[in-house]
Amino acid sequence: MTIQSRNLPEDVTVDILLRLPIQSLLRCRSVSKHWYVLLTSPSFVKLHLSRSSNAPKLLAAGYISEREVRGLQQVKTYSLDGDTYKGPSYVPLPFILPDISLITIHGSCNGLVCLSLDHKTLALWNPATRECRSLEAPCCIDPCSSYEIGFGFVPGTDDYKVVRLRSRTNGAPGASIALISTYTLSSDSWESNEVLGPDVNLRGSWTSANGFLHWIAHEGPGVLSIVSLDLHNRMFSQMALSIPIPCYSPYNIYKLFASTNGGLSLVLYACQGGMDGWYEVWVMKEYGVQESWTKQSTFGRFSGLRTTAHPTHYGGNGQIIFQEYDYKHWEYVGGLISYDPVYKQITRLPVGGNVSDMDVFDYIEGLTSVQGRGKRSTRMHPLVAVSEGENGYDYHDEFEGSTVYIDLDAE
Repeated sequence: MTIQSRNLPEDVTVDILLRLPIQSLLRCRSVSKHWYVLLTSPSFVKLHLSRSSNAPKLLAAGYISEREVRGLQQVKTYSLDGDTYKGPSYVPLPFILPDISLITIHGSCNGLVCLSLDHKTLALWNPATRECRSLEAPCCIDPCSSYEIGFGFVPGTDDYKVVRLRSRTNGAPGASIALISTYTLSSDSWESNEVLGPDVNLRGSWTSANGFLHWIAHEGPGVLSIVSLDLHNRMFSQMALSIPIPCYSPYNIYKLFASTNGGLSLVLYACQGGMDGWYEVWVMKEYGVQESWTKQSTFGRFSGLRTTAHPTHYGGNGQIIFQEYDYKHWEYVGGLISYDPVYKQITRLPVGGNVSDMDVFDYIEGLTSVQGRGKRSTRMHPLVAVSEGENGYDYHDEFEGSTVYIDLDAE
């Protein structure tokens, strides 16, 4: 570090650092103790995250299904250049272990990714910093039981929470008991409790917005609602989905997404049997206000496809990401399709690899630590990673430059 750089005002130094790629920032941490403290401070992490939000990416997780086991095969990111997705860029998996056969990604938030290992262990992973840590749950996840895993950010407390919930009927009409286990990143702790929730069938995946997890709930033929779980107080709420359902079919698809304005979006596929159907895009203009649902677009089945397409992502640029689905064989085929409803343009996103199913998430490169606030790195120890070599598995302290952490001192 030169004398001139030392004399730069702090705000000028911060402004310069914010313009650097994230990998350069990681190297800058070793320049001095002062820079390490600066670059890992909550204020700088927030500033960097705010700047990175202007360059959103897609995180695409590709899976292979063999013998009814759905295992993660690859993770790639797509960058948004104007209205076009560029890429993909390969993201090294956080670990490859001989005794882990099933890795599932559950969600992404502010640069952190929530995943599970063999349905037993949950983990948080930052693909940009290549840090990963396991979350020692109070009890194992039973692979024979039906659990919902959620992950989100709580603005009021500036914290991240992982939720594992399981519902059971308690005999009361229209109600059920939900067993909720919540992990809080800042305190590195789990807390479990039972709360009263609606007795409904949650359809599809969840989405996180405004400190809540949201699901589409199916109450009967053509009757839908939105069930929300407050990540702060772990209480459920429910509101009717006040949009007209064009026709009811067991093949209908309802996908809920978070909007850039803090509201919710819904992409539905109204199916009249097989591949005959159409799509509708709805946006909740004002969060929590049922009357603010507005139809954005309606379009029919894509020409040139032998199969139908399931919506898997709706981004702030108005484009929808689809994955081809073969109703005849009940399986996903092909890759990802990006569709622009305004210009009615279809773009195929290169995927590569022998994948049979994909999940797509919003992703922002960030410096958010998997250790939480005020946690010292001395409590974290590298988890030995392995790679397959000619004579079996070779053990390393690092795998492709990534550092994997596991808390060996968890209480």
